[in-house]
Amino acid sequence: MGNKRKIEFNLKKGEFEVNAINDSLIFSIEGKFMYSQPGQPYEEAGLSVLTEEMGDEYYVKLEKTYDNLNLTYLSKDENKKVLKGTTPYTLFITNKGGTKTNIDFEIN
Repeated sequence: MGNKRKIEFNLKKGEFEVNAINDSLIFSIEGKFMYSQPGQPYEEAGLSVLTEEMGDEYYVKLEKTYDNLNLTYLSKDENKKVLKGTTPYTLFITNKGGTKTNIDFEIN
């Protein structure tokens, strides 16, 4: 069993997702600014970036995939999405080790 870290954070805009099925972390946000050419996915600094046009606003999705890790949520291969809110979230990240290192997330 490895380390367990506690992180408290506020999510005032957008959504954060632990995608344990695809071993990735995703942040998405809607706004008035275009981050990239709409409909044209590209890679930057290890992140997959996709901007979609939605009327006069844009939906931007940043995704980091970890091929060398096994990401889980509450020790299961299931996804967890966190929406914007006024109260802080508490995120626990645990390194559970293993042949393919298992990083487990818990969000309260």
